[in-house]
Amino acid sequence: MVEYRKLPGRGRRFTSPRWLDVMAPRTTVWLGSDHLLVVDDTGYSERYRRFPYADIQAIVVRPTKTYGTAAAVLALLAAVPLAGSFLTGEVGAWILRSLGGVFLLILAVHALRGPTCRTTLQTAVHVEEVPSWKRLRVARRGIARLRPLLQAAQKETVPATPPPT
Repeated sequence: MVEYRKLPGRGRRFTSPRWLDVMAPRTTVWLGSDHLLVVDDTGYSERYRRFPYADIQAIVVRPTKTYGTAAAVLALLAAVPLAGSFLTGEVGAWILRSLGGVFLLILAVHALRGPTCRTTLQTAVHVEEVPSWKRLRVARRGIARLRPLLQAAQKETVPATPPPT
């Protein structure tokens, strides 16, 4: 029986534009004794992909522009109703300030979650996107827990290089 430990993060694997993909599977990453398990769960079916530690060649984390773009859009969505609240009566101002406050709250949560990134796992024959590691902080925590296992597995499989002649 193989026991698994869940790594931090969860995300969705979108195959079409986000607003169209209602049934996008939730993705999680799990540590096994000798492999990494990526699970896509749609609610009615699950898809498992195993990556032996010795076969993983690289984990690539690239920052994305999504963080800044989303922050700018949320700031604009908060600023417009807040500015408009000074031009209306008491009831209208209360409604517009509430709407602006909601967007400010969403912006604060977005900022606290940290910068976004795109993470891929590379083997000799395959490159797999890891949507559950879409925030830089989460990806770093997951890789930190995975690194010792990868190093231990790959030390065993690396052949000794002959001395130069």
